[in-house]
Amino acid sequence: MNEFVHIHLHTDFSCLDGYSDIKQYIQKAKKNNIKYFSVTDHGNCACIPKLIQECRENEIKPIFGCEFYVNNFHHLVPNFKNLSDEEKYLVKKNNHLILIAKNDIGYENLIKLSSESWINGFYYKPRISLDLIKKYSEGLICTTACLGSELSQYIIKEKYKEAIDLVKEYKDIFGKDYYLEIQMINMKEQDDVNSYLISLSNKLDIPLVLTNDVHYCEKSEFINQQILLLLNSKGTISKPEGLEFHTNQLWYKTIDELDELWENNYKSTIPLEEYKESKINTVKICEKCNVVIDTNPKFPKIENAENEISERCITAMKKKGLYKNKIYRDRFLKEYEVIFSKNYCSYFMVVTKIIEYVKNELKEQVGPGRGSCGGSLICYLLGITQVDPIKHELFFERFLSKSRGGKFAKLQFEEKDEII
Repeated sequence: MNEFVHIHLHTDFSCLDGYSDIKQYIQKAKKNNIKYFSVTDHGNCACIPKLIQECRENEIKPIFGCEFYVNNFHHLVPNFKNLSDEEKYLVKKNNHLILIAKNDIGYENLIKLSSESWINGFYYKPRISLDLIKKYSEGLICTTACLGSELSQYIIKEKYKEAIDLVKEYKDIFGKDYYLEIQMINMKEQDDVNSYLISLSNKLDIPLVLTNDVHYCEKSEFINQQILLLLNSKGTISKPEGLEFHTNQLWYKTIDELDELWENNYKSTIPLEEYKESKINTVKICEKCNVVIDTNPKFPKIENAENEISERCITAMKKKGLYKNKIYRDRFLKEYEVIFSKNYCSYFMVVTKIIEYVKNELKEQVGPGRGSCGGSLICYLLGITQVDPIKHELFFERFLSKSRGGKFAKLQFEEKDEII
């Protein structure tokens, strides 16, 4: 049984902040017999497809999360004309918060929050608000994040009443799925926050959770991550601007490394009972999480799509004067066999009908076709592309084959948003 799981972790999808990629992390997790792997990148969920793939290949359970930027003053893009100087400061001030999907509904809400932050909340960073968190809180687990969190900032500034009020508000939202996050990263500010959170945990009966705010896989990669941060802040190694809150402790520590760190540095400030509880709570969080994501593509089912493709293509060959040419008939039969065997007939007809709608109803221009789909005679005959692959000696196998997954047709429209 695992004693600890890193549930607060950044990959290279945390742009100019996280250094290591998912594959490197997963290999280390597997080497240490870790059954769960959680990712909480800054402000985005873009790593999820890669996370699913790597976890499946290594028989590790993926945990889906995000470290959101929260702005409780106004998360929507502001109109600065009507704001005072103080309001302009507040609207730029973002705090961190970890949200993790507990179930399928939680995963949907995680994605909704992420989408909202980018579509409507982006201002320097993709942002959400407390109101949005309340709206989409179902199925989510919340931890209080790092020194960049609103709670940590209240504690550092000794605004204890505001800190308690904030904790109570989040506890009302998430109930038993709300955790106070402590870290052992050799920073005085974090140590002060730890002490207060431990007392708050006992006072308000809110569980602790231990994290390491992981940003790179190996201890030796600290300098690599530091360079990323300097690129972001436009500093240099000799003048490290923007690294006031930096530490060299943010690697993917093993349980032995954590225990040694606690024994040598934190035994007097984090009591043994709280240390053990905060470790095992990481595992309990992972055990709570059961998200099922079907990564197989789902296409609308069109009745008799197989016959419709055949009839349309034969008609098109006759119209173009190609039907009498055995090369074209043989190529059509070869492609049709592959498309039929992979159950892609409905997909091809859906794409055909979209293009017909754009051309005939919207009167918009459609590109001649991009990428490997130009090698398909059926795409040409259906009007998906305008390139004769036999005339131009293009290969269908670059687009689809029986032995591997296919690539999908890339379409070009003038007004994508309207068409979608």
